[in-house]
Amino acid sequence: GINAEYGKQWYQRRVREAVVSTQSTGPEVHWDLSSRRILTMEYAEGVNLVDVPQLKSAGFDLGDIMRKLVRVFGEQVFNTGHVHSDPHPGNILVRKDHNGKTEVVLIDHGLYERLSPTLRQAFAAFWHSVIIEDDETVQ
Repeated sequence: GINAEYGKQWYQRRVREAVVSTQSTGPEVHWDLSSRRILTMEYAEGVNLVDVPQLKSAGFDLGDIMRKLVRVFGEQVFNTGHVHSDPHPGNILVRKDHNGKTEVVLIDHGLYERLSPTLRQAFAAFWHSVIIEDDETVQ
């Protein structure tokens, strides 16, 4: 529950700082229905990320979805170090927000990992090397 709350607060703070788009969110925690062993969260509606035919038929732009995902996880890995550690496609929903814009919803916030600054810097250097095709550094 604390991870989900942190994630929600993080998104809200980063949106205020204009760092991430407003088109990413997570479900609210129902603390009154949760315990140390049970996490109860609001039901989140959306199309599962793996249901590409449904995403297309609903009019979603797959490129837009991927850009949002890269932005959200890039922010977590490279800037905050507080990373959703179960980001498989089953834990990612896509829906329209109240303005009709595509919104990515991360669910299942039970597992987060804190990345050390050293690991984050090494990961950034790795991806930089991949992008500039520096095979020697990648190896």
